[in-house]
Amino acid sequence: MDQKSFTSVTPDEFKDILFSALRSVYKFERLEVLEFGLTLQQIYLLKFLKREGPVTIGKIAEEMEMKIFSATRLVDQLVEKGLILKKRYQSDKRNVFARLSRHGERMVGQIETHAVSSIMKNMDGFDAEEVAAILFVCTKLNTILNGS
Repeated sequence: MDQKSFTSVTPDEFKDILFSALRSVYKFERLEVLEFGLTLQQIYLLKFLKREGPVTIGKIAEEMEMKIFSATRLVDQLVEKGLILKKRYQSDKRNVFARLSRHGERMVGQIETHAVSSIMKNMDGFDAEEVAAILFVCTKLNTILNGS
């Protein structure tokens, strides 16, 4: 798309732009899924735990917008793979907490390194202004998509 202002884009053009972005993200994430043998939900949970862990299963369910039993199943899958550890703390025996294992920390590192290097390679020919614009949009995506 050329340098159109937002108001000069028709609703149909905007829908096509949004679908193109969705397709690009889907295909990129699909490559991660195939590369690392994990589901998209599992990859997201590992990245979430890297930033927020240890957290309760309830917090995971809330973050991922799923039922507690689904979050428990997801955590259990990653426990079986040796990527997550579950623990009850003496100070809060009612809740089960999940955190990354060392293997999980290494896996997240590999996934994120793979993503960053792929994106940097693909942006190699971009000028500084284009890179700045992309980074700006990335920092605003939550507001753009979710209004918060």
